[in-house]
Amino acid sequence: MILYFAYGSCMHEKDFQYSVPVFERWGKAILKDRKIAFTHWSGRRDEPTGVADIVKLDGHDVEGILYAIEESYLPRLRNREGYPYVYSEEHVSLIYKGKMIDNVLTYSVVNKSKQEYIPSEEYARLILEGGKEELSETYLKELHDHITWLRNGHGIRKI
Repeated sequence: MILYFAYGSCMHEKDFQYSVPVFERWGKAILKDRKIAFTHWSGRRDEPTGVADIVKLDGHDVEGILYAIEESYLPRLRNREGYPYVYSEEHVSLIYKGKMIDNVLTYSVVNKSKQEYIPSEEYARLILEGGKEELSETYLKELHDHITWLRNGHGIRKI
């Protein structure tokens, strides 16, 4: 089994299931000293969209969902993430149920833009719905407010 940390559209079970049909959803995990930003423009979805990335920023946290997946599904996950050209693999340490867990797979954008791109309504919905049951209300509000800020004419924004 591989532990995988999702912070974008992969938090939405039905969307994730297209790529990884069998998984265990463990629940909320926290990646310290990172922030979500939309640093890549993707045309791979039905509607072009800015897509989520994790950027280093001391004092900030990214909440997401921790999954356990079979190693046999790793090629499908890599394909979904555009690995190795769009997203690279990272092995991170994160907090799950108050304990530090090491060597957790996640993805981050390879060529991060210095600006943020506006996520489409559908992509934003997948992220917010995917985390609504487990992520903190405070984090979800911050994420919603950030997306709204971008959509209300402030994207494309330098980060």
